[in-house]
Amino acid sequence: MKELFTRSNRSFSREVLIGALVMSLLLLGTGLPDFIFNNDSYTWSFDAARFIPYLLVAFTLIPLQTTAEEVFYRGWIQQRLENGRRSIYLVSVIGGALFALPHLGNPEVSGNLLLPILGYGSTGFMLTWVTMRDQSMGLAVGAHAANNILAGLIVSSTDSALPSASIWVTPEIQWGPAAFFSVLFIPLFIWLTGKWRGRVAL
Repeated sequence: MKELFTRSNRSFSREVLIGALVMSLLLLGTGLPDFIFNNDSYTWSFDAARFIPYLLVAFTLIPLQTTAEEVFYRGWIQQRLENGRRSIYLVSVIGGALFALPHLGNPEVSGNLLLPILGYGSTGFMLTWVTMRDQSMGLAVGAHAANNILAGLIVSSTDSALPSASIWVTPEIQWGPAAFFSVLFIPLFIWLTGKWRGRVAL
């Protein structure tokens, strides 16, 4: 069971924390300029009566949901894909594609599927890469949970698959920018997590 989550001797909980912090930094760092320069697209929707109970739900159930996904994709499937011989590029491409497929059924996906495939596939590629590099899914677990929690608490879209009580709501997802930033996150997340992993005592 332990090897399903990690095959390294580093602290799994600290890897989860680093993954969550780096993903949060990337999301907030790229989202803040859009919030400033495209403020008309954001509608204030804060309701304390809904938000406070949802806060408890978000920090308990969302990590369970995202960790279950990671166990399936970055644990069970990926360890069989690796097979001790396959390259990190091949495994990451396959892992990204498999991660994208079920997400194409989400309500926010409509019309041309190319950009949603690129968006979800890039995220899957990124999480697969760091999991194979570190022989641990800690970073992926933290990053996936942070992404979904921020989407539920801070900014959600009207067509989101994730029920939320977010502070702001935007119109339906614009897949062009979403796919662009998903691709951009790949080298940034890989580099930052590698750098932080080396500096933080694990």
